Amino acid sequence: MLVVVYSLESGGRKVNENKLLTQKKNRFNPYTTFNKCRICKQTVHQMHSHYCQKTFFPLGICAMCGKQVLDTTNYRQTSV
Repeated sequence: MLVVVYSLESGGRKVNENKLLTQKKNRFNPYTTFNKCRICKQTVHQMHSHYCQKTFFPLGICAMCGKQVLDTTNYRQTSV
């Protein structure tokens, strides 16, 4: 006999349920359209991000929020 137990502390989820697999909004769907980069208009390959890797890495900004996270003034960065 299988008994399903709901916990009020976890928001009504089942015991030992993998939350990453059961979330609807964060689940990967290959048929959805991805965002475009805000600077170069390339397709972004990470959900909830606004900048592509070609843009955020040389500028030292966060891919999701765009805040400066690294000072790249003394770095020698080339596009090879």
